[in-house]
Amino acid sequence: MQSVQWFDERAIKVPFECCYCNTAIGDGKYRVKKVVRKDRLTQKYVLEFPICGDCKRRYRNKTILNYLLGILVFSILIFGIAWFSVEINVAWLTIVFLIILERGFQFVFGKFVLEPLRPAILNSDGKLTFHNKEYERRFEALNSLSNAPQEDELD
Repeated sequence: MQSVQWFDERAIKVPFECCYCNTAIGDGKYRVKKVVRKDRLTQKYVLEFPICGDCKRRYRNKTILNYLLGILVFSILIFGIAWFSVEINVAWLTIVFLIILERGFQFVFGKFVLEPLRPAILNSDGKLTFHNKEYERRFEALNSLSNAPQEDELD
């Protein structure tokens, strides 16, 4: 079984299995959103993939736990830098380090900690990457067959 959605002027078929565990029928929806800006035209793509309630809860709990651990690590780093700058009596050093740390931490945390947890990721080139590789193979097989020319089109 499958559902059909439209993405970038093409029909995409989505299997009904859970996109995270691939075992249960997904009763919830996981939305993948991407905003693409070309010249002055802005397009928003939204694809929905089925996800079971257990996997959705597991994903949400892992995300919350990683946020809390990230806040803890960032707080320890802030405390260490503040202690170091008080020791050498340079207060502006704390502010500079905080700005640099915050930007770097956002990038590293988002790219290497939270992104691999997501059930599905839509890249800037329009390619979908799934957490579950078996689901990704099934998804690609469904869509490669649907994009092949039909027998009627060959005549």
